[in-house]
Amino acid sequence: MIHLIEDFTVFVGGDHSITYACFKAISMKHKNCGLVIFDAHPDCYKNFNYPVHEDWLKFLIEEKVIRNDQIILIGIRNPDIKEIEFLKDNKIKFFTMKNVDSNKEDFCDLIMESCRNFESLYISIDIDVVDPAFAPGTGYLEPGGFSSRELIHYVQRLKLLKNLRAIDLVEVNPKKDINNMTSKLAARLIAEFM
Repeated sequence: MIHLIEDFTVFVGGDHSITYACFKAISMKHKNCGLVIFDAHPDCYKNFNYPVHEDWLKFLIEEKVIRNDQIILIGIRNPDIKEIEFLKDNKIKFFTMKNVDSNKEDFCDLIMESCRNFESLYISIDIDVVDPAFAPGTGYLEPGGFSSRELIHYVQRLKLLKNLRAIDLVEVNPKKDINNMTSKLAARLIAEFM
């Protein structure tokens, strides 16, 4: 689903592979587009000859759709060692949940300041960045993530940025949800951007 509001677009997935095409489209329209990704996984472990939810970011990088210094990954907590090597070798900014937990407010300020360096901004939220206690309706449950309140706080701060052009929210699976907890959180996150 795509929702347009003036110069702001909301994409609702599906799996995280939608970000590949959605970001490409937005970056063609807006110069120097930064990409902030909230995700438990780096999604740069290339397995296929086309972008899937496990490697879409690597495709964007290898195809030079985005520069390495335009990417910020937040909330990683179960990466493959090859993904970490790829991120380090390519000098991509990434923050594990341990980094985020050290000082949440200062960390949020740091992200805001980094995002101001981009002419335009795209935010991608994989719902598995949230701890399964708050968002069980997703395919890859990873304990130790953001609480609902913490992620809402980040969204409330980031939506204030004047360069924000698009967001996506992906990986919600209603069939795996409990009492619609994940769906309700996803709806709330989208509503925060409206």
